[in-house]
Amino acid sequence: MTLRTRFKAVVASTVVLVVAGSSLVAGTLPAQASTRFGYSGYSHGTLVASGLVNSGPQVASFFGCTRQVSLYRANTAASAVVNGQTFAHTVATKTYTHNDSRGDGTTSFGTAANIKLGLLFELVGAQSYSQAVYKNGAFQTVAGSRFAAVKIAGVPVPGLANPAPNTTVSVPGLGFLQLNRTIKTKTPQSATASSVAVLIHSTVSNPYLPKGATVALLLTSASVGGPSTALLRGKAYTTQVNVGNVITSGPTSLQTTCFGTNGALRTVNVAGLTVPNVATVNGLTTTQAGSLRPTIATGNMSASVASVNLGNGKVKLTAVTARTAATKTGGKYYTAWSTSIGSLVINGQSVPIPTAPNQQLNVAGLGTLTFNKLSRKTGFVSVTAVELRITALNTTIQISHADSGIVG
Repeated sequence: MTLRTRFKAVVASTVVLVVAGSSLVAGTLPAQASTRFGYSGYSHGTLVASGLVNSGPQVASFFGCTRQVSLYRANTAASAVVNGQTFAHTVATKTYTHNDSRGDGTTSFGTAANIKLGLLFELVGAQSYSQAVYKNGAFQTVAGSRFAAVKIAGVPVPGLANPAPNTTVSVPGLGFLQLNRTIKTKTPQSATASSVAVLIHSTVSNPYLPKGATVALLLTSASVGGPSTALLRGKAYTTQVNVGNVITSGPTSLQTTCFGTNGALRTVNVAGLTVPNVATVNGLTTTQAGSLRPTIATGNMSASVASVNLGNGKVKLTAVTARTAATKTGGKYYTAWSTSIGSLVINGQSVPIPTAPNQQLNVAGLGTLTFNKLSRKTGFVSVTAVELRITALNTTIQISHADSGIVG
């Protein structure tokens, strides 16, 4: 997958990423409901905002908005390969909720035995940690990253083993590293802590990464808070590719929610991506907005794509959008959804655009298109504007997905 991006957040890059020997553990602890707070958290081994393969989070342990205490997620991978190079060894992630001596909240860990890019740099015993809790009557946050040893161009640099937050280090022949990128925020109703062990910025031509690439490793985040009346759940992404039951291209321009945005609109833009033999997609955008008030909780998500080319031109679409909304007020839940498509061309012929939920069209020599793939239950709605199932490749690609819901 080739991805071009204008995403200005943690990462923006052009790389190839492969994760090998991965295993996932989920929900191994008995969970119980919290009557007070909501929790969210993640620990990702790697994240590439733009790349040739696997642009979404890898070696990922995460959960969205939940009230469950003792919820546990863990994942491991023997190695990660970037552009044909072994990039990291023995990557492990975990994130979980708790209400004990540590406080009522969320904790996330990420570790790697080493992170290495040729002879340019090596980080041994890398760790990233984030925790957000309510304890002793107040919200508290802790976040940070550290290393057992650091080498730059083969030279040990002991002073970087415990770097100060947001430390920048020049790397000859590559660009620079950002070590221990840390963010902590608290409001009267919630707290969030996050840390990235290393952001690798390739600013000059080199044999390992394309110029302009940025790769993040060992990203952790933990959040707790929200009123007891209700919380928000939901996500939006523009594309996701699955081969069988395995996600081979993580959700692009992904946004999730738990505590809302205090009514503000948040937008993520990605210029475009190409999945070889599957799709070329341009102009990807997701938005979210939500608010939590004493008498009303409301949130909405949207995902839109300017143009889509599927199966090397067999199917072409423009202006593909999915929108969802959820509200709770007066003890009642309300949900809404909509999709829109500007145009649909199959094998060179314009085709009427399906508008009803879960409509299917078979495309000879390609597969099955599902339009307006809808799922609803009390307080929750999910819709994917277009889904293509390519039978010969056992591959499914989703275009413009949004879901919204209320927790509590």
